[in-house]
Amino acid sequence: MISILSKREIFTSYNEKKKKKIYWNINNKLEIDQPVIRRIFFRKKIINRKNFCAWIGEISSKHSQNFDWWLTIPSSRNPYVSELYDNICVLETIDELIKKNYNVKIKTSSLSLFSIIKKN
Repeated sequence: MISILSKREIFTSYNEKKKKKIYWNINNKLEIDQPVIRRIFFRKKIINRKNFCAWIGEISSKHSQNFDWWLTIPSSRNPYVSELYDNICVLETIDELIKKNYNVKIKTSSLSLFSIIKKN
């Protein structure tokens, strides 16, 4: 269950018997204060890189004649430029934290990421 604290700050309350409360300001992905978040997030970035590149490759092959597609950021298959890739890794990190019984408080300025987290 996700309950809204403010417009762009959410609190994930999956189970009241959480082992540990944890805060993550997703706006700054390079300076993650919590070691457990940092470890999971960067592991997800390494693990998901090949799958992300393959997925974008499949999409790109379907749009091989679409000039507009080739001018977009995801078409480069560079996961370090794509906010989409970062968001996928953020969502997988949150999922793993919840599975490990963490009570996660998240702050984000991304309206799209906020909407996705709020729905799930």
